[in-house]
Amino acid sequence: MNFDENTRCNFGSKSVIAHFISNNYMTCISPFSDVVEKPIPFSVSLNKQQNSRDKIDFWYYNWPEVVELVPNYGPDSGGNKVLLKGNNFNPFVAEDINNLNDTFCEFEGIGKVPV
Repeated sequence: MNFDENTRCNFGSKSVIAHFISNNYMTCISPFSDVVEKPIPFSVSLNKQQNSRDKIDFWYYNWPEVVELVPNYGPDSGGNKVLLKGNNFNPFVAEDINNLNDTFCEFEGIGKVPV
């Protein structure tokens, strides 16, 4: 089978080229969406005509926004508890999605820590 530009990932009404990896894996890059915090139907197509029939949703969310760190300093040995103030830290609070185990603070050049 020829996996080319006809191999697609569909996010609602938007379609992007999928990249074949193996019989069990494909990758694609999600397109921009104005629709956030509600499910978008997801499907794949190998021929740009027929789509998969599985009921799978993709969820978009607004980027988290940090507006203040308290305190915004600490010793180089680490271990400080830092309070983040901002918006969109848990976009799926009203839905049955728990992304809290996927949420991290990243200190550039130092690493990530779970929130």
